[in-house]
Amino acid sequence: MLNRPRLLPFAKFHKVAPAFLFSVLFCLLGMTNVFGQSIHVHEYPGANCQVTYITKTVISMEISMSGENIQQTPASQGPLLLSTTIGQEIIADYGASQADNSYPCEFSVRTTLSKTTVNGQEMPNPNADSSVIFKLTGVVDKKKIFHIKDFTCGEIPEAQKKALKSAIQNSISSFLFPDKELSIGDTTSKRMTFSLPVPGLGTAQVNNIATYKLKEIQGKVALFDVSNSFSMDSDFDSAKVDLAGSGTGSLLYDYKNNYEKKLDDDMTTSIHITSAKVKVDAKLRSISEVNAEFKKKNGKK
Repeated sequence: MLNRPRLLPFAKFHKVAPAFLFSVLFCLLGMTNVFGQSIHVHEYPGANCQVTYITKTVISMEISMSGENIQQTPASQGPLLLSTTIGQEIIADYGASQADNSYPCEFSVRTTLSKTTVNGQEMPNPNADSSVIFKLTGVVDKKKIFHIKDFTCGEIPEAQKKALKSAIQNSISSFLFPDKELSIGDTTSKRMTFSLPVPGLGTAQVNNIATYKLKEIQGKVALFDVSNSFSMDSDFDSAKVDLAGSGTGSLLYDYKNNYEKKLDDDMTTSIHITSAKVKVDAKLRSISEVNAEFKKKNGKK
């Protein structure tokens, strides 16, 4: 059966949230040529194991601004060209099975690389350290549904923490693989809609759909073609923010152990922000790569 761990979407959002770049959602793909085989899709690895993801995302963004109070800023000289490279280590730790067939799990994210340039000039980054910036603990029940128990995400107000925790839980509950077997050439989709708190503005509505096409099965791994599209609609009191994007990528998936072994995606996004004094139009491209390692708690890979 094939599983897709759910932390990735939220880990990638955490990297880019301050800039409204909810574009780094995961996408997946692959290639193949084996016939007469099929697999079944699951959402998580089993109990008593650990998956470590090493990620790298390169974001290129062109930002145009108009309106009041920008005459004395770099934006008045033309589009701002922003480039960001982010590396992270994501650890998904699944504990021992309990009497009711549930098992605890913990997801943690730490930054290993963070570099930003604006118009070719590197920007200082006081937050570029190796500390854990995101931690999620919970339990996977006997029906393979994940329930959040605790959530930490830096120094954020308690009310915002509760809103973000609720958004994550809702998206986890809605973004599930259909319970069906897949053969070569079959496709399956995952849809997600949830409310997302945006710091300093309010709450936005996020919609996402990812479509997976099974291309090949080789041994214990499967390869998928994946297409992804998403949008974020909002109408805050102080600004209107619209975001839409799409992309394609590749996924090498270990369906025996239920985890993403290798993931590549290439996303393009358009962003429009309108307020009483400023209008912002931006084009963004993000290229991401994820490599993962699986091991049982007894040390075996």
